[in-house]
Amino acid sequence: MTSLPDGTEKGRRPRNFLLVFLGLGLGLGIAEAGLRLFGAGLFDRWIIIRHATPLPNRVTTQYHLTDYGYALNCDGTEGCNAFGGPVWGYKPAKAAGVYRILILGDSLTEQVPVAWEHPAYLVWAQYLEKALSSRGRYELLNGALVGFNLPHYLGYLRARIRETKPDLVVVSFCLNDVDRCSFVEMGGKITMIHSDLKVPFFADLFRISKLFQYIVLSLVGPSAGVKSIPPDRILAMLREMKTLAADRIAAVVFPPFTETEAYSPAERRKYEMITSGLKEAGIDYFEVRSCFRGYGPRIRDFRRDQGDPLHFNRAAHELSARAIYPWLTRMIAKFPADAPRRSP
Repeated sequence: MTSLPDGTEKGRRPRNFLLVFLGLGLGLGIAEAGLRLFGAGLFDRWIIIRHATPLPNRVTTQYHLTDYGYALNCDGTEGCNAFGGPVWGYKPAKAAGVYRILILGDSLTEQVPVAWEHPAYLVWAQYLEKALSSRGRYELLNGALVGFNLPHYLGYLRARIRETKPDLVVVSFCLNDVDRCSFVEMGGKITMIHSDLKVPFFADLFRISKLFQYIVLSLVGPSAGVKSIPPDRILAMLREMKTLAADRIAAVVFPPFTETEAYSPAERRKYEMITSGLKEAGIDYFEVRSCFRGYGPRIRDFRRDQGDPLHFNRAAHELSARAIYPWLTRMIAKFPADAPRRSP
């Protein structure tokens, strides 16, 4: 075998490259198999803690891409009645004389109906609808599900505002609603709903490969610093939502359940991005953190799990609803059902 100028024998270098390639492929295959066979439970738990929220395996959810974000279609129907109504199968037609409030939110603001049959999932919207029932005929619809954020709320309004015909739209925000990545678990699989992976090949690879999910989530997960939607884009989306709702829109802003006076710089920045965007868009909003001031470290007593600052328990739902209720009645008075409205 002849020698090359660098001292290697001709024919050995291609074989070396082939061995390296095969070694990498074998290593990736072993890592993928290991995650699937031995680390699935830990991996899914890690995902849930870090960013996503589990969806019941029995639920079939389809997402349809709109211009920016997604519109939700659950088995061909939309929304559900917040207080004891059916989770799937709710008909969007509004009865005469009913004041309809469409609430857009995700699991972090606990907008998910009682689908897990868990006492912590009694949403604050249920308490609000029960309180409103003494004032007349009111109906609260949940218009979104787990893993949603601002682009999805906009996509939902684009697709369903004419169909649902709400008298008032209430958008409930938590800090990750201005993140550019959102993940959800469906049927035991982690699905990327909205992200920077716009190339179909990589989006498909994310759905298929546990290893690729792990790599992507490591890069974009909260501990690595999730990219936020730019403030000018947040403002543009809020203004479009206001136009779609014919100005009949308000917002509720939820804090993380850390000490409310001691947010991290990233938490404070996201919170200010939401509130400043709402102010500039001319949308009335209520800050839920106002009813949790003064609790200090005891704020942890309102968490569903002590290690989870994002999901809160029954006591927090009730306290939030009592604080939101007077503000919501003012918004209802501001946007009466029989008032003339501008067409979106």
